[in-house]
Amino acid sequence: MGAVGSLQAFLVVVTISIVVWGEALPRDCICPKRSTFSSLEVKCTDRGLTALPDNIPSQTYLLYLYNNRLQQVAYFPPLPRLYTLDLSDNLIETVSWSSLCNLPNMRYLILKSNRITSVRLAACITRLTQLSMVDLSCNRIATVAEGDLGVPHIQATVSLHHNPFHCDCELRWLIAKLKCLQNHPGRGLASDQCDATFLPSNLGGHRCSSPAKFRERPLASVSIPSSKCESPVRPSTTSSPIKPNGGDTGTIKSTRSYGLIRSIPTLAGSTQQMANTTFEEDDAVTEVVSETLTIRSGNITDKEVVSVSNVMWKRDESLIETVIGVVLAISLGCLMLKLVKNRYRI
Repeated sequence: MGAVGSLQAFLVVVTISIVVWGEALPRDCICPKRSTFSSLEVKCTDRGLTALPDNIPSQTYLLYLYNNRLQQVAYFPPLPRLYTLDLSDNLIETVSWSSLCNLPNMRYLILKSNRITSVRLAACITRLTQLSMVDLSCNRIATVAEGDLGVPHIQATVSLHHNPFHCDCELRWLIAKLKCLQNHPGRGLASDQCDATFLPSNLGGHRCSSPAKFRERPLASVSIPSSKCESPVRPSTTSSPIKPNGGDTGTIKSTRSYGLIRSIPTLAGSTQQMANTTFEEDDAVTEVVSETLTIRSGNITDKEVVSVSNVMWKRDESLIETVIGVVLAISLGCLMLKLVKNRYRI
């Protein structure tokens, strides 16, 4: 009877350690043939799980949770021995990137074929010193910043192919690295030259999904001029005058906004619009602004760049004449009043 009681107590302890207040980790997920006392293999695949099971044994070495219905990973529990984490082929949209710090010895992180839209490996990359490979392929990542991948600290290879990339200025850094690798065949030295050791050897599958003009084009074949990615120009304390070629100063209008000022091609006797620059008529004191530059009756060559900062006070002659008239009238009135007082001894 004592032996039976001890066995029952043992089973209760095991059950409590496995069953949790959320979802239970099924007992048969632990593979006894591939596990030792200090290193467990946990394989819960094709179970329809909607959340990461709680109370995963801390000695877990391999954790396979692919082909389930996980929608988010709100927290990774401390698993100091974990070597491989496979969460592929789920419905994951969000990941607790910061809690990856609880997996300090992880070498392989597999998140392919999910619905992830953003990456924040940088949140914990300095703690993941053993990380060798991160698979983020076949997700919904439209753009990603270089810093978010943990560059320059990351030592792992990051797979990003088959994502719906939006090829614009924010992704220009990745386009440049892929183009560099394409122009320098071979790995190793080429990766170092391109500062792209975190990219895999297979460059295929990195294609633009948008905008329409780049759709289905490889990232390495896309060219985005740096001029389109420049920051807006702010007004400076100096200015360069507009000098049309025929001596005609033209008419300038301005509005109060700021923008990138570019060179204007030669165009006589017409209205020329310049990206992001606008000037407006009859502003007494106006700062340089932004959206459309209007120049009439002027010839400006494409080598002459307009750089304007402040428009000085433009005094209205009629206003000056009015002020002078008022001052003269007051002076004349005072003189007349003085004469009247002297005449009648008031």
